[in-house]
Amino acid sequence: MGSPVLLLLVLISLAWLRFSREAAWTVYAAYPVAALFGERFAWHLCLYQTTEYGGGYTPAEEMRDARTSYHWALGGLIPVALIAVYLIW
Repeated sequence: MGSPVLLLLVLISLAWLRFSREAAWTVYAAYPVAALFGERFAWHLCLYQTTEYGGGYTPAEEMRDARTSYHWALGGLIPVALIAVYLIW
């Protein structure tokens, strides 16, 4: 979970800059970071366990199910992250 946590820390830092220093430019960096956070969080939730050892020990049906849930999670988490940035900034 290192990647989503680091991206969340970057988002928190951008929000801190926005409100403490009144840096309006942070909104331009916050949207891509939020989208990356949603994507990496979805990957860690759905595909992290199934792709261990290159996915060689995961049955094909389980891999297919994990990829399907990953795509559903992408469809939910990325818009939620972008809406959160819109509402905060």
